[in-house]
Amino acid sequence: MPVSFSRGLFGNSALNGGDAEGNGSASIGVSAEVRQKYYFTLSYNTYYGDHDTDASGGISAARGGLNAYLYDRDWVSFTFKTNF
Repeated sequence: MPVSFSRGLFGNSALNGGDAEGNGSASIGVSAEVRQKYYFTLSYNTYYGDHDTDASGGISAARGGLNAYLYDRDWVSFTFKTNF
C-alpha cells in the first residue's frame, strides 16, 4: 500500500514555489500484482496549505508555496504497468 506525506516543518523554502511551514501533500493508495506481469496502483492524492478565502470562496492570501493554491485540487490516479 503506497503512502506518502510531506509537510513544511519550519520557515519558508528557498525555492520559488517551494513549501512553507504547514504546507504539504499526502497520498494513500493500494497496489496489486497479477501473475508477476501486471501491476495496478490506485491512489488518492491531496494538497494542503495555509490560506485565507474571500467572500466568494477564492483565495485572498496564500502564505508560501503552491500547495496553498492547490488545497481544493484533490485527485485520484490509476496506473497500469506490464512487461512484454
